[in-house]
Amino acid sequence: MRMCFAALAFALLLVCSTRVDAQSFHLLETTATLSLPCRLTVETDVPIGTLIEADLVVHNPSLLFPFDVGFLNGGVSRLNDSTFRVAGTTTSDKFHVFSETLAGSDSITSVCLNNIVVNGELSTAATCSVVSVISTGTPLPYVRFAWLGKPYPNPAKAHQDISLPYRLDIASDVTFSVYSLSGNQLVLQEHEFVDRGYHTFTFQLTDVIASGWYFVVMESGSGTAQQIVVYLR
Repeated sequence: MRMCFAALAFALLLVCSTRVDAQSFHLLETTATLSLPCRLTVETDVPIGTLIEADLVVHNPSLLFPFDVGFLNGGVSRLNDSTFRVAGTTTSDKFHVFSETLAGSDSITSVCLNNIVVNGELSTAATCSVVSVISTGTPLPYVRFAWLGKPYPNPAKAHQDISLPYRLDIASDVTFSVYSLSGNQLVLQEHEFVDRGYHTFTFQLTDVIASGWYFVVMESGSGTAQQIVVYLR
């Protein structure tokens, strides 16, 4: 009898400890035609019937305006000019976000899905891609954006690996710095010629600093971005 209860408890532990990692969502690169709806596709391996909430960030809001979803029982709500909240229950191994194309000539933008919540639990997942809109006329200049994802874990403790996903639009040198609120630089990492695409920056904070907020700053050929890490001793 004790063995049966132990086996049941172990099985429940496995179920309850299941979490979504950063590979569970993949936003596909998309080409759209001006005046026709653009369909963004997100592939996922979460079970059908999973409740998903996430922020969809359009870095060039003059290009796309998300307005509906597919294969997701839910909808889209606008938070600000560039951020839209996507929420609903999955009905497939992928879902779509339908957007109106707004640009008047050829253009391109990066789109990111982050702050993903799965069945009420914040996930470490984050995914970005590129959307190109094809039309006639003189192409608009390509505006590059630096993207630095949220740190994990956060809050963090001393000598604990803190990881942040980041994306480069072009290959370039990348510098990461960690500052205190008073402006003291605590961490400096310089990386030469990092390829375009998605990467991860990892660092640690020591136990000689005080608990509080710290800024992580990324500088690259795509621009500058920053995030906040909460440190607890």
